[in-house]
Parts: sequence; C-alpha cells; structure tokens
Amino acid sequence: MSPTLLDGDHVVAIKYWSPKWLKKGDIVIVKRPQEETHSIEGLKESEYYIKRVVGLPNEVITTYITELNAQMQLHYLSVHDSEGKRIWHIPPEHFFVKGDYPVGGYDSLDWGPLPFNSLVGLVILRPRRKGLSLGASRST
Repeated sequence: MSPTLLDGDHVVAIKYWSPKWLKKGDIVIVKRPQEETHSIEGLKESEYYIKRVVGLPNEVITTYITELNAQMQLHYLSVHDSEGKRIWHIPPEHFFVKGDYPVGGYDSLDWGPLPFNSLVGLVILRPRRKGLSLGASRST
C-alpha cells in the first residue's frame, strides 16, 4: 500500500463491518483466498493484506497487464486481450481490491474479485506523516 502505508505502519480497523457499507476508496484488511491464489516463483505471500477497494458487486472493472510486475505479466498473459486489457465482472457478494503502488503486489489482479467473507476489517485510522494529509480512510 505504499506510499499510503509503509512497512511497520500501524492502523486502526473495525473488525465487524458490514460489507454492504463498503465504498470505493476504502482501505480494508482482507484474507487472501487460499484456493484462488497462484504461486509465482520468488514472490512471498502473506495471509492478510491491506488493500484499497476499487470495485463493488455487479460492477465491471478493466485492468491492464502493465499493472502487473514482469513475472506476473508472463504468468497472466493468456487472460489479457491483444491490447493488454482484462475485463472483470464482479459477482454479487464480492468486491475488487488493489494496492496503491502502481505496479505489482498481490491483490485482485492476482486473486480476482474477493467474496465478502474475506473482509477482515475496515481501516478507520492510519498514520499521519509530515507533509502528507492522510487522516482516516474516508477522507481520501
């Protein structure tokens, strides 16, 4: 989630948050789907991730292969069209997350839309840094 969050940052999150209240731009803690995660050599995976909500149920999201790092681009080349686009249809009871860093990392580009039961918490407070206005996630 760099540059929004850095390694070692602490956040405050609400654990019991109704997925129906999710909004685009919210920062959430999610548990990665075990059965849907592809192991790519050299990339370390964690069980929990902090990501930003970019898509909600019944929406259509377009992503581009250039949003993936080089190793993941090779792995997912076959699911992108000739222009490097991939169209995601988010099913009911699912949402789509991405990290704030422009390229790479694990998120819905790798996992696909996440079911609501993978939502662990909603970040309501994050660190303030000199020169940055970062307040609560709802203010972004």
